[in-house]
Amino acid sequence: MVTVENFGPFEHAVIKLKPLTIFIGRNSVGKSMLMRLLWALASTPIALSAHLLFPPREFDKRLGEVRSRIIDNVAKGLEPSRDDVHTLIKLYMETFQEALVQSLGVRIQGVFGSSLEELIRVGAETSRISISGPCGPTTIVIKGNDVRLENFNLCLDDLLGKMVVEVPTPGILGLRHGGISVARYVRTSYDLVSLISEFMVRYFGTLYTKGFYLGSGWPNGVFLPDSRAGVVRLTIPPSPMPYPRLTSLFGPHLTLDEEFVNATIRIAQVFGGSGVEALELAEDFLEELGCELEFKPIGGVYAVYVKAWSGKELPLPLAPSGVRESIATVLALTLIDPSMVFIEEPEAHLHPRAVTRLARLIGVAVRYKGMIIVSTHSDHLFVALNNLIALSKVKGGAERLGF
Repeated sequence: MVTVENFGPFEHAVIKLKPLTIFIGRNSVGKSMLMRLLWALASTPIALSAHLLFPPREFDKRLGEVRSRIIDNVAKGLEPSRDDVHTLIKLYMETFQEALVQSLGVRIQGVFGSSLEELIRVGAETSRISISGPCGPTTIVIKGNDVRLENFNLCLDDLLGKMVVEVPTPGILGLRHGGISVARYVRTSYDLVSLISEFMVRYFGTLYTKGFYLGSGWPNGVFLPDSRAGVVRLTIPPSPMPYPRLTSLFGPHLTLDEEFVNATIRIAQVFGGSGVEALELAEDFLEELGCELEFKPIGGVYAVYVKAWSGKELPLPLAPSGVRESIATVLALTLIDPSMVFIEEPEAHLHPRAVTRLARLIGVAVRYKGMIIVSTHSDHLFVALNNLIALSKVKGGAERLGF
């Protein structure tokens, strides 16, 4: 659950997120603003802080002694002091939180293309966004152009109390907690920091599996903006215009349109390299669109081609608007990754029967995705999805009603 206070037009809003969440309503009420806020939070990179390798001066001497003792003990085959290991992990959490605050500020500004203070509700001094989690809520406070975290809790006491520290053989340090186990040779400070960083990132991941939290959509998530038909025409290869470089999906300074282009190219490479078997899930929808998809290598990357019912084969940028609008949605929904998919107005440029079949594809994808979040103006899409939800709860209901 996400609670928003004094953000954009919203004085107070509570968003109860489910595997499928739908925002529906009239124009200019803030559907896209909420979706983009959720996307900014979910896609904030979980950065590994360099402060553990190069700590602030006030920490440097004490940490240097701690790290040296751990490395010396491990080299001799002795288990290091739990207090020393705990000290390093606690510092990791401090630097992790500092790095996360910096990433959040950059990410929110990048998604909205504006300064932070412009996102605060008119008449208010601060915005507050609270995200529920297994260790309690985390609250993000925006004041002016600054961001801070309140009540940030990753169940650290439970981790430190149950974590197992072991040296199975001289030179190797292992850390275990629940189903997480990380072990490697530790000869230098870099080795030690890398071990702790990997362990903590994996621990963080287990806390929020299949849920919504900071970074839960990073790096396997995608946002499909309502501008996608136009963006595809201008930028997806083999368009005559140069297309963006293949960067990481969540470069903090990329616009949503640039992220969308990179994500579409990335997903097309998966289909081009491994075949199109996954597209069987979208067979009915593609049939309704009157097209088939092919992936051809062009200039070192796979480009998406559309074969129309007439037999004509076109690159995706030259396909009809409904096809350009929908193909990225098809690609994102039919692969297991991306695990989190945000779609603005998936019904755009589609006639009613195509909307119904798209609803079926979304219904199938919900079963293996982490989360799908949709905004729509279409009561047709809303009714179709609602029918599928209702049918799934009635034994034999689908067959009895002819679905």
